[in-house]
Amino acid sequence: LSHKVDNQWIYYCCGHHYKVSNRYLSMPSYRNRIMGLQLYKYKLKGFLQWGYNFYYSELSNYEINPYLTTGAEGRFPSGDAFTVYPGKNGPYLSIRALIFYEGLQDISALRLLEKKVGRKKALEIVVDAANMDITFEDYPRNSEFLPSLRDKIIDILL
Repeated sequence: LSHKVDNQWIYYCCGHHYKVSNRYLSMPSYRNRIMGLQLYKYKLKGFLQWGYNFYYSELSNYEINPYLTTGAEGRFPSGDAFTVYPGKNGPYLSIRALIFYEGLQDISALRLLEKKVGRKKALEIVVDAANMDITFEDYPRNSEFLPSLRDKIIDILL
């Protein structure tokens, strides 16, 4: 971030579990959704999750049933290898995928807020609501913060 690289994305996988946001099954949903706010704050262009539908053992030696085995037979943290489940007529979204979508909607709300009040003021509103400066390791650790922030943004926009 300090080098201000253009078109910068963020990537999490197997080892990223301590403090930072991510989408493992064992994590509360706010650790997933906060990624939207982090992407917005740091002007990141996107997020890459390596596993969309990896339903295999570690080295792809055999298929697994993701409804029964959630970590590629113990190789990856549960939820790292896939964010959708197989269905007869296409994939079923996981709760993690739906929550991440909420984070993307938070970005849209923040962009609308920015158009109305400016980026600096939008970020001040976030800091005031959070009662802290949000980073990749420090962010509100409760399920109420992001829905409350979205409500505050909507009130300002209306």
